Amino acid sequence: MINRRTILGGAAIAGASLAGLAGLAALGLAGGGAADASAPGAGPGPAIPDMVMRSAAAPIEMIEYASFTCSYCARFHEETFDDFVAEFVETGRARLTYREVFFDRPSLWAALVARSAPEARYLGLVSLLYETQKDWARAPTPADISAEIRKVGLLAGLDGATIDAGLADAARAEELVA
Repeated sequence: MINRRTILGGAAIAGASLAGLAGLAALGLAGGGAADASAPGAGPGPAIPDMVMRSAAAPIEMIEYASFTCSYCARFHEETFDDFVAEFVETGRARLTYREVFFDRPSLWAALVARSAPEARYLGLVSLLYETQKDWARAPTPADISAEIRKVGLLAGLDGATIDAGLADAARAEELVA
């Protein structure tokens, strides 16, 4: 059941995510330049599209900023996400826009694999990444983490070549963190 604490808790997590992103930007780790330069459709090259559930006609838009390595984000997806979707998104009361936030390389790698999936399967792969986060995010080395994320992509039905191409896509990685 969605209640005020759930919504406020999600808002607190989103606020913390935004504060962390602002800190990365201040350190020069997350895209530079003016805010309008990173807006979708602005500047040269293709923009990273938002992943949206439900039509734009829904009266309320909830924007979820989440990191694939954030345990609180995983908890939200495990305990609250399905209820939120059933109560608000599937009834047409709200649309959900999902945006990735990056605090480390593994969350970027997970996003690159998720973004390699067809758009219709993206949010399903996102859920699978959160469900298996404890397995891949705790792998001992970066190479092991990457290999575990690759396994999640394979489990989701992506082929190895698609996953490898996604992980090697430096231009997309730069667009995601910009």
